[in-house]
Amino acid sequence: MKRNDGPDALGLVSELAARYQLASIRPLLEICKESGGRNDLSIAVLGRFKAGKSSFLNHLIGQDVLPVGVIPVTSVVTDVGLGTEDRAIVRFAGGHKIQIPVRDVRLYVSEAENPLNRKRVEAVSVRLTALSRWPGLRFIDTPGLESAFAHNTETSIGWTPNVDVAVIALASTRRCPRMTLS
Repeated sequence: MKRNDGPDALGLVSELAARYQLASIRPLLEICKESGGRNDLSIAVLGRFKAGKSSFLNHLIGQDVLPVGVIPVTSVVTDVGLGTEDRAIVRFAGGHKIQIPVRDVRLYVSEAENPLNRKRVEAVSVRLTALSRWPGLRFIDTPGLESAFAHNTETSIGWTPNVDVAVIALASTRRCPRMTLS
């Protein structure tokens, strides 16, 4: 049995958008058309710098793959998903790609090792066999919003059309109430 026995919803919405000149939804329609044949779901973790995005993802995937630190660390979008072998692919501006060991991801995605993204890395894709419990999911680590480095915020905002779901990380500070003894 076909999953969609009814009319083509995307086609219908496209037709209505054209008929009623709804230009504002054209970008969304294009994204839907492009992702229509995919069978995975990309989940981006967005939030202010130092909100714990990379730490959260490292915990979720069960490995310390993404660099973490005391200052803004992530400067390049990193996509982590299931693979048949542990590997990482670095994609540079202009389309050139190289394969690197997973342990070297930090050399391309961290502000300390790639300041101001001087290596011109567009994105890094990490594939791990350990993610077999998350088949079909790709986790996206993003640079922090409102970072001291404006390019980090621009990178995160520019990447948002490529994701299916966004999880917002909020940093929390726990303050203990001041106790007084009487």
